Amino acid sequence: MAYRKLPPVIINNTEISPNNCTMAREVFEEIKKRENNCYALAFDIHSFYDYIDHQNLYKEWAKVLDVDKLPSDHLNIFRSLTKYCYIDLKEVCYYVNKDKKKPCTPSDCARCNKKIYNKIPKILFKNAENFRRFKDWYKDFYKDTEHKKFHKNEGFYATKPHGIPQGSAMSALLSNIYMIPFDFAMKNLADNVGGMYRRYCDDIMFICPPDKKIKGQIIAKIKEYINERGENLEIHPIEEWDNYSKSQCYDFTNAIQIKQHPLQYLGFYFDGEKVRIREGSLARYLRKSKRAVIAMKFNAIKKLTNMHKQKIPIQNKQKKLYRHHLYEQYTHLGKRNFISYAYRTFDTVFNTSVIKQQINNHQKRLNKLIEQADKEILNTYKSFM
Repeated sequence: MAYRKLPPVIINNTEISPNNCTMAREVFEEIKKRENNCYALAFDIHSFYDYIDHQNLYKEWAKVLDVDKLPSDHLNIFRSLTKYCYIDLKEVCYYVNKDKKKPCTPSDCARCNKKIYNKIPKILFKNAENFRRFKDWYKDFYKDTEHKKFHKNEGFYATKPHGIPQGSAMSALLSNIYMIPFDFAMKNLADNVGGMYRRYCDDIMFICPPDKKIKGQIIAKIKEYINERGENLEIHPIEEWDNYSKSQCYDFTNAIQIKQHPLQYLGFYFDGEKVRIREGSLARYLRKSKRAVIAMKFNAIKKLTNMHKQKIPIQNKQKKLYRHHLYEQYTHLGKRNFISYAYRTFDTVFNTSVIKQQINNHQKRLNKLIEQADKEILNTYKSFM
């Protein structure tokens, strides 16, 4: 279902473009239709992109084009994606901090990895000259190592070559092409056992009758079919005792257990009755909004200080935080952010009060952070008097 355009769906007499909300809803509705008398088997493919088999990828690519051999232009793309190079984030960190008197330590890198990651486009890829400068430094700095010309895809040199980079638009498309035979086999299996099969990139969902023999058959077949795609590809095993295992069996016939350990799928939890947004997603949103307020507060104080030093008149609007960007990014007033996404989910897809309750106080929390920041900015201004 990932990385492809799907036909619109009708929900509550409204036409909606498919997204992870509608895809999750389809699975949850299937469970409700079965009156919770089912298993939901969630599987995760271990290091999916790293172990995509090059021979099978070439074969499926050619099959989609209905040719025996890839044309030269396609072949060039195939070669560049399979024989790729990469650099480690900490190596960029060393480059950014190369003028420091002391060299970076691993703990330094752990602290600034995210900052460096955000700077990469400006530091390395703003223009060709920037990248050439980095490349020359890299060759000199790592001249005595095996990776003096960047790290190579080690899988390319294996007995059975494998691995493509994750993140490029072509990789996303090719992963779907590569998995076509697997999807056919799994769809046939679902039809044979009275189940439902869905795959979102490397996340597999299988709804089946609550029969342990059928469950065992599905697990065995998934392992078999995924191994046919590439002998290095593996499914994370289902570990019944571990609630945090990447592959899980959710027994919806056990109402108490499913309430304690609900199905987690595409960013939502489902306990057989209610749907809610993952708490981790909400916590991440809160952290981001808090960091954004702190960053804007420091910028405002810095600007005030500079204006005072240069004896520039300070207006009232400069004595408090600039709110427009914060409201646009972190409240329902913006069109494309986490909260507006959550409201759309509540209004059009799930129509459940639980999601609305989860995000009900988002603006109050943000306003408290802004008020605190305003006080600190005002105190800074008063210190100039």
